[in-house]
Amino acid sequence: LRWRQLGATVDALYGTVRPSAERLAADVDGTVVDSVEELIRRVDVVDVNTPPTAHREPTVAALQAGRPVVCEKPLARNLADGRAMVEASEATGTPLYVAHVVRFFPEYNHLHSLVANGAIGKPGVYRSSRLGTYPQWGGWFADEAESGGVILDVMIHDFDFARWCCGEVTRIFVRRRRWAGTPPGEHAFALLRFAGGAIGHIEGGWNRPRGIWTTKIEIAGDGGLVEVDNSAPPLALHLHSGNRPPLPVTEDDPYLIELGHFMDCLEGRAQPIVTARDALAALEISLAGMESARTGRAVTLSHGEV
Repeated sequence: LRWRQLGATVDALYGTVRPSAERLAADVDGTVVDSVEELIRRVDVVDVNTPPTAHREPTVAALQAGRPVVCEKPLARNLADGRAMVEASEATGTPLYVAHVVRFFPEYNHLHSLVANGAIGKPGVYRSSRLGTYPQWGGWFADEAESGGVILDVMIHDFDFARWCCGEVTRIFVRRRRWAGTPPGEHAFALLRFAGGAIGHIEGGWNRPRGIWTTKIEIAGDGGLVEVDNSAPPLALHLHSGNRPPLPVTEDDPYLIELGHFMDCLEGRAQPIVTARDALAALEISLAGMESARTGRAVTLSHGEV
């Protein structure tokens, strides 16, 4: 529907669950086709919204056919698939845009700009949480082999944003708990070390009753602190030299902003805010976090070899 808001036509849809594809097609006046190949032939841009284990095949096929791809995060369920997708984009010169939407929330984007422009000095501590309800609209979320659980599906948002603000992550240590129930629950804590010396603490969870969703981030530097909190003024900047009032933030739809940005990139009006290599790095951090949760040991990031 957001593609249509941007003036694009959703011409063809393909899905492994045909009734779902047909319901979506009815909403957007599109046509359900019988194969990925037929879809690629009919469209100018491919938007991949399958579970992560099914990202590689349609993405690589589209890129090799010269069709730009917008792919939902995480880039893939494993690093080999993610690397193959990035390499296909680079080999063909065809754009691959990965939907790390947090970068496009106005308050988060503004926070990044403040940090990048030195408003808080040199970042030293990154801290965030992203806590919501277990997603019951897709049964595959309960299968970690499909979804990667809360570390890969939820915390990857903050791994990507932390890296954008504080630089490369060199080490990660994770503790996680999962429990059965209706719905089931999962919660994890991650400790990060960044190449520039900063440390980070990221919390993610599917543990809230339906309808309760909280997000918060704060970055402290030697000049002050900047924070985003969805239960308070969206964006606030506090300086050692004196506090400032809450900063104004628009309520524009970040998903619409994201797709509009991708269209601007396709038409040469902008450079990507998030690159395919950024998405691959976020995937590596997440997979290292899953390995740490499994083994109980910290994992050193080797940037491409997990």
